[in-house]
Amino acid sequence: MAWVKANSRILLVVAVVIIAGVASTSAFYVLSLNKTTASSGLPPGCTKPPGGFLIVASNLGYNDSELHYGTGSWPIINVTQGSTVNITVCNTANYAHGFQISGYYQSSLVTISPGEVLHIPAFIADKAGNFLIYCSIPCPIHIYMQYGELSVAP
Repeated sequence: MAWVKANSRILLVVAVVIIAGVASTSAFYVLSLNKTTASSGLPPGCTKPPGGFLIVASNLGYNDSELHYGTGSWPIINVTQGSTVNITVCNTANYAHGFQISGYYQSSLVTISPGEVLHIPAFIADKAGNFLIYCSIPCPIHIYMQYGELSVAP
């Protein structure tokens, strides 16, 4: 009986140590994702195109999409059918991101490295509807970068 009690205590201590280790590792990982990049400014060339849209991929997702998670589509680009769409995407995160717009901008595999700027070739929004904007490569905050939207009103 004493042997069982001693082993139970040892197992309990081991379980507490493992849980504490997992919790502290997880907390460190989450906190490191929320840090801003060393250069808090935007990369050279990262400017909103005239009459267009600027999307910043940071450690918080596209235009801080992590903060909007679960509240619907974000970010949302609203245009009218027939208009020209100009988008610049800048990466201020510590890791690469992808960028796609279903039905409009689906290049083979776009990778935007940290500090890089991507100028999407201007296109005509010729189809009305809502089109998904998303990160096309796995990254630490990938889940938050899957719900952007290009909304084209007729």
